[in-house]
Amino acid sequence: MLNLLSKNAFRKFLRDPANATRKGLEKIATHFAANALDGWSPFPTNITFFLTYRCNLRCNVCGQWGVSGYVKGFSGKELRDEVDIDTLKRRIDEIASEKTAITLCGGEVLLYNQWFEFMSHVKSKGLECVLTTNGSMLEANARKLVEIGLDKLSLSLDGPEAVHNAARGAPDIFGKAMRGLQAVNRWKKELGSTTPVLEIGCTISDQNYKHLDEVVAIAETLDVSCLIFLHLAFLRDEEFSSQSRLFRELFDVESVHWSGYRYMPGAMDLEYLADKVAELKNRDGKFPIIIHPDFTREEILDYYTKPFFRSKSYTNKCLAPWTSVYVLPNGDVSPCSSFVAGNIRKESFKSIWNNQKFKDFRKILREKELFPACIRCCELYKH
Repeated sequence: MLNLLSKNAFRKFLRDPANATRKGLEKIATHFAANALDGWSPFPTNITFFLTYRCNLRCNVCGQWGVSGYVKGFSGKELRDEVDIDTLKRRIDEIASEKTAITLCGGEVLLYNQWFEFMSHVKSKGLECVLTTNGSMLEANARKLVEIGLDKLSLSLDGPEAVHNAARGAPDIFGKAMRGLQAVNRWKKELGSTTPVLEIGCTISDQNYKHLDEVVAIAETLDVSCLIFLHLAFLRDEEFSSQSRLFRELFDVESVHWSGYRYMPGAMDLEYLADKVAELKNRDGKFPIIIHPDFTREEILDYYTKPFFRSKSYTNKCLAPWTSVYVLPNGDVSPCSSFVAGNIRKESFKSIWNNQKFKDFRKILREKELFPACIRCCELYKH
């Protein structure tokens, strides 16, 4: 069943009816393609470019550089294996007519040497562009980001200063992030710009779940468009083992990326968390507060305690490979954990999107409905 009538969906409709209607129609088209077509899909609504794996922080729960981070074992050569700017610009030229939204991620995106040139090119083609950042380099680049026409800037925030700094493994990262956001707002005002709109994302974990009210209070001091609380992505050992076996059997690949999410949160008062989430969802304020996934109270308790959790309020059917895709730093195009459908260094994105390998992946996923690790992936709960 389409998840078009959720509380979050209704709130989005009230805020922006035209955009919400467009998103709803896209969702209907996605369900049709996933259920009726032979692995073929309309062009993705979003492409996420991971421009670099390099990062200047070591956040505890990060799948790349955290406790079990999969990037930590990469060689220097692997970390430096990044697509050149000319190839990136050429691929943007090829897809510009599709008006697909472009999201930029890392590592820390601003460590990619030619991020400004790439982002400028994306905006020159009239594409929506979103930047996800840890905020460490934001202050020095604030004016550029405003002048470039960046549409949205999403900053990761874990809590008040002491909590955030501890989670990020850096003594002054909270201060840097706050000064960066303030600089962006200052340049927006000075240049008469309404963009980028600012969004704060906070991943709920055992380290910060009792500080969520403080995150809201911090956000209220900033000109943000919304605050998103995300439930922690983590895999138990048995879930990761099941994922790994299945991907080896089906695709002859190792689930390298999911290995980084083998993180078991410490003791949490889940009754407290469930109460707090319910309170946050019903709070009125300067900006909307979104919880993702939007679990029920019972689901929150089960999500953090039961292996192979299944939601009762979502479809438990992954549709992400019909709507979105990742382009990794080395150019690999991946719909899901370490499965590679092609590489943009060798061929165009359009030729990869519906090639036989990609279509076969979708058909297998349609048959399985979801893979073991999907239950901990935020993409599953977007449809």
